[in-house]
Amino acid sequence: MKGQFVFEFLIAGVIFFAIVLYAMNYLNVNVSDFKGRFYVDKLQSKALQISEILGNEKSSVGLVEGPYLFNASKIADFNTTYCIDRAGYMKMREDFELTEKTEYGERMHNANITLVTESGIPILQCGYTIPMWTEKAEIERFGILNENNELVTLRVIVW
Repeated sequence: MKGQFVFEFLIAGVIFFAIVLYAMNYLNVNVSDFKGRFYVDKLQSKALQISEILGNEKSSVGLVEGPYLFNASKIADFNTTYCIDRAGYMKMREDFELTEKTEYGERMHNANITLVTESGIPILQCGYTIPMWTEKAEIERFGILNENNELVTLRVIVW
């Protein structure tokens, strides 16, 4: 009886390895999906944080003077400080803490901030153009421009 192979043992081995391979594949797919969703949630959190800073009258870089009453002089100051040239944009990235430290180094995020009136006239455009096919998060806030009581939309996009 030496050297005989049990057929049931072969079937059990095949089933065992099939279950192990299925479990590894399932975990691999779900972990990468979770990682992608986590990254988008992190971008969403950063966009929300920036919009809160811009919509806060007590902030040094805030654009409002009351609860969502946008101030034209604060908008002009923000534009001249951060949106005119590349150095200003880099300062904005630093002030909004868009640098993420990872185990592989630093990852710089970008932001695009726009303030548009209800009629479609841009009041503030700050940041680069958003590249296609990139993960991004977008937040919109509404307020009133104090000059002429016109409804404006603040849009913050982080990628």
